[in-house]
Amino acid sequence: EVARGGERKAEAEGIALQYARCVAMLREKREKELLAPALLEYGEVLWYLGNKKGAGAVWNDALDSVFTVLNMGRNWRDTLDPSLLLDPPARAPTNHNLLERIGVVQLLRAGALAARLAQRTYHQDLHLQLEYALLAAHLF
Repeated sequence: EVARGGERKAEAEGIALQYARCVAMLREKREKELLAPALLEYGEVLWYLGNKKGAGAVWNDALDSVFTVLNMGRNWRDTLDPSLLLDPPARAPTNHNLLERIGVVQLLRAGALAARLAQRTYHQDLHLQLEYALLAAHLF
């Protein structure tokens, strides 16, 4: 079983390398729609390999790419319209509607990313854990 574990880790490291290349290519081609899911999966592979800090950085990058805002998780209250904080995205005024602006799939992906960051990355920083959890709750 130890040999199998070593083989799996080597295979996962190869997969991580392929994801890094894929992410670089998506950035080069400016493929916004595909970048976030690739980063999400890349973070999962890094998490599996034990690189928790790297996984958190990649997931934050994925969240930023959904909204095209740097440090979205930490600055979401300044970025999102205040009316969106009171109403769910589907009921917000049409001109500020997140659902129409980024789409349902990206909206759900952003919520999943924020929840994952709150649960896995910021479990020792209660302030950031709360901020990411509140962002996830708002997006869902």
